Amino acid sequence: MESQIIGRKMIKPAVPTPDHLRICKLTFFDQFAPVDHIPFMQFYKANSSEQGENVQAKLLKSLSETLVRFYPLAGRYIEDGWYIDCNDMGAEYIESKINVELDEFLSIAPKNMHLLDHHLVARDNLKAISNLATTPILCLKVSTFNCGGTAICTHLSHKVVDGFTAATFFREWSSTCKSDTMITRQVVFPPQLGFDKLFSTRDIPDAIKQKPGPSQEKLVAKTFVFNEEAISKIKSRLAHSIDITQPTRVEAVTCTVLKAIVSATKSTKDVLFYCPVNVRGRSNLVKQVDENSLLCGNYCIPVAIKIIRDTAGNKKILEVQDLVSLTRSRIPNVLDLCSKSTNPDDLFLETATNLGEIKEDIGKGEQVDTVFFSSLCRFPFYEADFGWGKPEWVTTGGMTLQLAFFMDTKSGTGISAMVCLQEERMLQFECDPDIVAFTS
Repeated sequence: MESQIIGRKMIKPAVPTPDHLRICKLTFFDQFAPVDHIPFMQFYKANSSEQGENVQAKLLKSLSETLVRFYPLAGRYIEDGWYIDCNDMGAEYIESKINVELDEFLSIAPKNMHLLDHHLVARDNLKAISNLATTPILCLKVSTFNCGGTAICTHLSHKVVDGFTAATFFREWSSTCKSDTMITRQVVFPPQLGFDKLFSTRDIPDAIKQKPGPSQEKLVAKTFVFNEEAISKIKSRLAHSIDITQPTRVEAVTCTVLKAIVSATKSTKDVLFYCPVNVRGRSNLVKQVDENSLLCGNYCIPVAIKIIRDTAGNKKILEVQDLVSLTRSRIPNVLDLCSKSTNPDDLFLETATNLGEIKEDIGKGEQVDTVFFSSLCRFPFYEADFGWGKPEWVTTGGMTLQLAFFMDTKSGTGISAMVCLQEERMLQFECDPDIVAFTS
């Protein structure tokens, strides 16, 4: 299997960004976000009415039109001033060919996710952040398979984009491509609503701003799919627990995976899970956002969930229901604060405190094992139809840390878990009884 880049270009907005939108000030939510360029990949089967150069031409035209509304994505990040210079320098667009059939690739890639990074990812994430002032915030790599199928890999800087914003961008771009018209819902960034002042940037200690470096041990990434029947069985089992009422599908899958990760850890370390909690629609401070608007940027607060071992090194929490109870004791506290607070300082303090605790534990590498996890379920990734059908598979890549991402399957009834672990731990994880029983 080989892939070859056949062209690259910079795509600018179809209409120049007006001067009054030239500076997009960031918020403290953006300050806390990592600078990583997160790659999302969407795979599409060939369509007889849309082939080759016509596909590329429509993608390029609609991308340029979509950047008019997502104008910060065509700018450059200025770290010293905590803002995006919306200078219309453009998004990087790369064309590639890969000499394999799409169906064959999709049959092997989920359990061999290194193939995604080798053939489809547009750039090395570490190289991408070496010079932020010149690095495009948005980079795309469109790869064509032998059969005419297409993979679109989109890199978006986490300094400007969270999971909701990424899914929104894909849906808006694809709708523009399919219908050749702009979508009616308004895309808004913080300065357009005064949020850059409400959630203004602050002085943050360097120790909190620093992101964990890439793992020094060999990592292995694989996808595990929970279908609707498996999720129903897990939920039914949880419902019989004394402390768990009405478990959700996301809780059932997330905590099953986290439990298996803990069980796969043979060391005496404590285990720290940390995740972002989306606070859109939850904050009393941002109710002035019109329901017909799409609020873009970063609007997440990190939450830590820690598994403490006893002095003998034993895991105190071994059952899925225990993890459900633990997550329910942490995440609702953040949402409750957001719903009641009328002072943005409260959200800043919660974010800084939680992230400080996470970074402190990450620094205890010999005593604490850390795993990042995030649910992107119910985000509209599978609604991205460019005119040749909805994607066959949506996933992510470029994983340099131990983590677990959760996304809906194409049917919308199942959940895919993209899990990246140290090689030895992955071998143990795959053999966990629940992973064997409930995943494919």
